[in-house]
Formats: sequence, structure tokens, C-alpha cells
Amino acid sequence: MQMPPNRPLSVKVLALVLGSYLTTLAALLAGSAYLTHDRMISDRIAKLQAVVDVAETRAKQLQADIAAGRVAREEAIDSFRNFIYATRYNGDEYLFVYDYDGNTIALGNDPAMQGQNRMGLRDVTGKLLIQSIIASSRGNGGTLNYWYPRKPGEAPVPKLAYVREFPPWDLVIGTGVYIGDIDSAFRRYLFDVAMVVLGALAVAGGLAAWIGRDVAASVSQRRAAEARIIHLAHHDMLTGLPNRACFQERLTEAIDRSNRNPSDGIALLLCDLDRFKEVNDTYGHPAGDELLRMAAARMLDTIRRGDLLARLGGDEFAFALVACRHPRQAESLAGRVIDMLGRQFEIQGHAVSIGVSIGIAMARGGATDPVELMKQADTALYVSKHRGRGMFTVYDPAMSQGMQERFELEADLRRASRSGEFVAHYQPIVSLPERHVVGFEALMRWQHPERGLLQPDSFIKAAEECGLLADIGQGILRRACLDAARWERDIRVAVNISSQQLQVPDFAAAVQAALAGAGLAADRLELEITERVLLTYTETGLSALAQLRALGVHISLDDFGTGYSSLSYLQKFPVDRIKVDRSFVHNLGTATEAEAIIRAVVSLGTVLGIRTLAEGIETEDQARRAVAATCNEGQGYLFSRPVPAAEVAGVMERLGGLARLQAAETVSAR
Repeated sequence: MQMPPNRPLSVKVLALVLGSYLTTLAALLAGSAYLTHDRMISDRIAKLQAVVDVAETRAKQLQADIAAGRVAREEAIDSFRNFIYATRYNGDEYLFVYDYDGNTIALGNDPAMQGQNRMGLRDVTGKLLIQSIIASSRGNGGTLNYWYPRKPGEAPVPKLAYVREFPPWDLVIGTGVYIGDIDSAFRRYLFDVAMVVLGALAVAGGLAAWIGRDVAASVSQRRAAEARIIHLAHHDMLTGLPNRACFQERLTEAIDRSNRNPSDGIALLLCDLDRFKEVNDTYGHPAGDELLRMAAARMLDTIRRGDLLARLGGDEFAFALVACRHPRQAESLAGRVIDMLGRQFEIQGHAVSIGVSIGIAMARGGATDPVELMKQADTALYVSKHRGRGMFTVYDPAMSQGMQERFELEADLRRASRSGEFVAHYQPIVSLPERHVVGFEALMRWQHPERGLLQPDSFIKAAEECGLLADIGQGILRRACLDAARWERDIRVAVNISSQQLQVPDFAAAVQAALAGAGLAADRLELEITERVLLTYTETGLSALAQLRALGVHISLDDFGTGYSSLSYLQKFPVDRIKVDRSFVHNLGTATEAEAIIRAVVSLGTVLGIRTLAEGIETEDQARRAVAATCNEGQGYLFSRPVPAAEVAGVMERLGGLARLQAAETVSAR
């Protein structure tokens, strides 16, 4: 700037010094403003994550108390809910806890919302939002941008949240902040910058040009910050791909165009990475994040210009193919994606192999609903995963009925698990040939409020596939220990253990807690495992069994002889009892090889010091032949059907009388 010629030299020097100072100051402030908004968002995400860390730590403490038998599940959840209500963070942050259906378990700033559906699940947008929250919470958690009504009836505003899943309780824990609040803080910061510069310029005088340039710079920075907010709200921070909200918006637009021009169809492909959780658990979350970025890059190489790829959350991705006139185009893309992701990845010096399962849904013609299209693709994806993974499936309307029934069953199972509808019935185990009761096997049953008592074959597979079998099995274990503690001291209880239970890291501690809580001696508990469980064994699981066996807990191998190289497993892990599968017992008297097999199993047990039990004995002839084969114990309908705990005493009394009568007849015959 050229100074006025009529000003004294001292004024010129002072103006030059002040101008230089203000120029430097403005440059520094503007430079800091350029980075301030990103830093505000990063700092706020870190604070949100710290808040969720505190809540998750409290939940883990309560879960440990549940596993140790110090507190019941519902009491623990009530305590957690009170913790949420009593905790405040930084004024504008509060914790929220939802279940998988979107119902409010606890809302830090509004206790009255407990049990209510804040997200409006009957609304399509609400359903998609809950799906996004649950998907983003998988693994080590993540951030989520979405539109949320600050008050009922008001227009929704953008919100930034950090969410994390807590699988033991089927809950999602999170906390968030309105992006508008961050933007307001940023505007206040810009205002402060402007005030400092304006104040200095007022002292300097005659420097209006600099003030104008500073204001222009501030406006430019604000526009850049607003553009950054919009980008973050519509893109995944890890991969840079469009997020679920952006994908839904652009899919809806594409379908609208297709509805106006029916010859141009839309193909939707939902992709779920196979074995991603194994990589995450084995090599850590940073390796999992790197794998997601590399997988996203490979998938980007497979699409055409104009098509859309998005990360919906967790390890789930989606493609939208526009102008797709035939399913073969979608199938061709699915094949390329399966091939690309089936190749090895190099992650932190490790060769990692994963795969991908894909569900395809086609939209052709008018009046296609994007929500229904997503549902169809999700149904096809579910079918792909259950057909063996690493494949794609095109949606067929016949799939929907089966899927609807399956979803209803899974929801019913989750409700039943929370309300304690799974009970134990007991079938006696008798010594042979005396037929004295030596124990009972606890058999799982579902006391359904509408359908009555359900057998395991109607729900076990679904419970295993939706990850509930471990929790249900632990509940049966605790119940069996409590019931057995009231029986005679020489009567043991046998409980079936699933592979999911055996994979729980603190399984041994949970068994010890169940024994301690019931006051049951360890040598009165027998854990039954199948050959299929041993097939998928882990070092952690076998170590837990060895630890429990050292304490006195008995281990038996159920369904022996049905496959999976049983002899090799007897070498790897010694057991106390072999249960000969009922298929061999059923053929006693009708197939000579059945009796030969049973005698061979008994001989093997004798050599290895393992007792044998014949299960499925239904007739006196089968019982006599089991005795002739020198089986140590028997079990089956001949002695008793499974009964509720209240009828165990009657069974013991009846079988005790029969045993005494049989002994007397034996003496008389001599």
C-alpha cells in the first residue's frame, strides 16, 4: 500500500510497522483457521470415543459380574442404565443406548425415553438409520453421520456420532454431537479472528484494504469448512467411498430415472466380506482397517463409469449398476468382485485370504421401491452366506417367505433369551446292569408362551447362526448346577456344550462361577462335547477343558462313532466317558455289525480307561444287548423320558424301586 505523502515520516514508519505486524498476524490467524475445523471434528470424535470407552468399560465390569454370578443380567442392565443417567460429559454430549430394534434402553439427557422408539422405526428413514447405527458399531466401532430431528415435528439436522456394539447384551452404545454445534463453534472462532484483526486495523488506521482481504479470506475458509462438512456427512472416513446415507440418496435418484425410462434397469449388489472378523481378531483393528481400504480399492477397479460403489458400514459394501438391462451384467460384475477379493492380500507382512458373498436384486419397470430393493438384495445375500459363502445369488420372490419366517424366529429367540424362556429337562443315566440312577443329562427346551414346549431341533440351528447359542447354553449350565445341588450327593449332572460356548475366552471362569454360585462340587458336573465341536476346536477351548478337568469336572464325548476321525481326537484330548451314538443302539438285534461296533467301542474304552454309555435305549432287548456288550451305563426312553426338574425326585424313586426289584429277581434266579 502506498502511504499518503502528507503524513510525517514517523507516521509512515509506524503505519509500515503496524501494517507488517497486522499482515503477519492475519496470515497466521487465517492459516490456523484453515486447519481449525478439521481439528475440531477430530478432537470431537476423540472425545466421543472416550465417552463410549467409559460406558463400555462399565458394561464390561457388569458383564464380568454376571459371568461371576455376582449379579443377575437384568440387575446389571438396570445398573448400567442408572450409570448412563448419572453421567454427564462436556454439557452437550450424552450417552445413548439402543437395542438392535432401535428401542431406547437408556438416553442420558432424557430418562423418560426408556423403552420408546426415538428413531421412528415405522418410518423408512428411521429403519435405514438404525441399520446404519448397527452396521457402524460392528468390530471396534466407528463414526456415523446422519440426519436427526432435534425435536418432534422439526426439520432434521446433521449429526455426528460415535457408536460401538456391545454383543453380550445385544446393545449399541454411542454418543454424538450436532454438526451444527461444531459449525457454530467454528463460526465463533472465525468471529474472534475477525475481531482481533479489526481491532488491530482500527489502531493502525488507513489499512482498510487489509481488512477487506482478511474478511474475504475468512469467508473463503468458511465455505471450505462447509464443503468439508458436507463431504464428511456423505462419505466414509476410512475408505473415502460414499456412505450409506449418500448411497440411499443416489440409489433413489437412479430408481426415479429408471421408473421414467423402464428400459433402463437398476441392479443392486450387496457384498459382505467373508472371514473379515477372523483377520480383525487375529491381527488387530489397524490390520482390519487396512484390509477394508485395500478391498475397497480393488472393488473400485471393477465398476463402470456412472455406476456407484459405497461402504454401508462394517465389512458391508454395495454396488448400484445403472442402465442394467439384463441380470447377466450384474452377475458378471459379481463374478469379477469375487475373483478380485479372492486373491491374497498383503497386510502388515502377512498373507491374508478372505472372500465375499453377494446378493443381487434387479429393478426394472415402474414403481420400484428402493427400500424393498435393499430388502430383496439383503435376502439374496443371506442365502449366499448360507450356501457356503464366496458366491452370489440373484433374488427370487420365493426367498422372501422363508426369510421372513427366519427373521421372526431370530427375533423370537432374542426375546426368549432375555426373558428366560429356555429351561432344562432331565433324563436319567443309569448304571448297567443294576439300573441305579447315577446322573441326569440336562436337555435344553424352549418354553414358548404361545407354541408350548419346543424341542431343540426346532431352534438350535437358528440360535447358533445368530450368535445366541453361547448365552443360552450358559444359562442352561447355571440352571443345571443349581438343580443338581439339590439332588443326592452321588448324582451327577451332564450338560451339553456348544462350539460357541467353547470359543468364549472366559469359558472356564464361567463354568467355575456356575459351580460356585450353586455350591456344586466340580466332580458332579460333566460337560458333553460332540465330535463336531472337537473338529472346530481352538487351543483356547481345549485349554479351558483341560483346566476344568484338572479341577475335577468330567468330560464326555457325545455321539461317538458318527464321523470326524474320533480316534485322533481321543489322542489329542483324553475324555472320561464315551457316549455310543443312538444309531448303533437302535440297530441292536437287527444288524449284527451294530453290536460288533459297540463291543469294539467298549473294548477301546477299556484299554484307554474310559467308561462307555449307550444312549437311545428304548427296549428291554436293547438294554440286555448293551449289558452283554459290557457297556457301563445306559440312557433312553426305556428308563425315562426327559422330565422337568420338579419331577426328578419321582424318577429317582421309581428307578430305585425297579433296581431293587431287579436285584431281588437276580438273587432268586440263582
